[in-house]
Parts: sequence; structure tokens; C-alpha cells
Amino acid sequence: MVRSPSPGQTPEILLVYDGECPGGVGADAIHALALISGRSGLFNRFNYWLFRSPRRAALVYPVLRSCRNLLLKLLRKTRINNLGLPDNDRF
Repeated sequence: MVRSPSPGQTPEILLVYDGECPGGVGADAIHALALISGRSGLFNRFNYWLFRSPRRAALVYPVLRSCRNLLLKLLRKTRINNLGLPDNDRF
């Protein structure tokens, strides 16, 4: 079961693999995705190196997420808001 975020809480990434949620949400999902994905190519090897450690994923994921949100805000992009949450259309 996937819960909607609480008011004021931003939805994060959720990993669903074979109908289950092995990685949880946010940094945990990125960590699990790095372990599941292939290691061919420079980007994939870097991604695996960066997120293979749960501690490193927990430190790096929020920083990268904040940078992404700042960039989208500067570009005046709107949120996808596929959950239909009120007042959740701007970054």
C-alpha cells in the first residue's frame, strides 16, 4: 500500500519491483535501484558507486533532489502532481 504524503510533505521516489517495494522510499529506493541495475557504461558504474552505500545514498540523495527542485523552480516548471494534491503545482 502506498500512502499519500502528509500536507506539506513532498512525494519522493518509490521503487516497486516485481510487485513489491524492496527499497522503500527516497534514498532507500535509490540505493536499491543502484544494486538492481546493471553496471555497464560509465554512468551506470558511477551511479552504482555513488548509491551502493545506504549511508552515502542518504547523504547525497537529498542534496541532488534539492538541486533538481531548484533548477525546476528557476525554469518555472510545474510539478506533475499525479496524486492530485491541492496546492502542489509549483516547486
